[in-house]
Amino acid sequence: MIKAISFLALALVAATASARDTVLHLPIAAALSDPATQRIVGALPLRFGAASATDAELVARDVQIDGSAEPLRENANQRDSQPPSDESVCQKAFADAMARLVAAAQRSNAAAAVGIVWDYRAQVRDDAATYECHAGSFRSYVALRAQLARALPQALPVPVPAKSGYAELTNLDAVPSTAAGKDRYAHFLTLPKPRAFAFLEDGSWRFWADDPEAATKVFAECARLGKRCWLYAVDDNVVWNADESRRIASVAQLRGMAAAVSPKDEHQ
Repeated sequence: MIKAISFLALALVAATASARDTVLHLPIAAALSDPATQRIVGALPLRFGAASATDAELVARDVQIDGSAEPLRENANQRDSQPPSDESVCQKAFADAMARLVAAAQRSNAAAAVGIVWDYRAQVRDDAATYECHAGSFRSYVALRAQLARALPQALPVPVPAKSGYAELTNLDAVPSTAAGKDRYAHFLTLPKPRAFAFLEDGSWRFWADDPEAATKVFAECARLGKRCWLYAVDDNVVWNADESRRIASVAQLRGMAAAVSPKDEHQ
């Protein structure tokens, strides 16, 4: 009888543990700045929020994507090693969702994924600033629904990010480049706004000026070259960060940063 009660108690504990569903809302911009996620997304343009699909020519509608990740310890052979945080597992689940989304876009010959909303078990959450993750004891999930577009709709204005505090705009000594790179940046400062300057992972640079889509075109050029790049300056703001994980590496990340700080209209 005692053994039966003990077994029942253990079964109840196991059932409770497996049923854990902790909901987290985490910033999209931070998730997209992860180098591993950047490599997964590559050149595929992403637009979050249902409104971003407006006027887009779609090749596939309401594509459901379910990403997931297990909370694996860093050293599986050490019983006393700390388990990963929900946030770190959610980052991996987000990356898995992005990998599946990119694969779906490639299968459909889509040029972009737009109108991305969070859709976990038919519970839709439309948020362009944060993604939704359901963290469990044995697996965490990021579920989304996207529209796959033949081409991007008319470009929405890309916001100018705030100064990072890395350096003053005209401080050439702080520019993380060679003498040639510093010289081209000095030339960039003479050009009219809107403008954007970025460094590529191989140390080269690209910039665009006198164009409302300067940042978008810089990232498009990086994608054409098949290289990661990060914004150094936009208009009169230095936005670079010494920490690679905090640099701006995509237009989607820029939009996510803007959505995260913009107050929501209570009448919407």
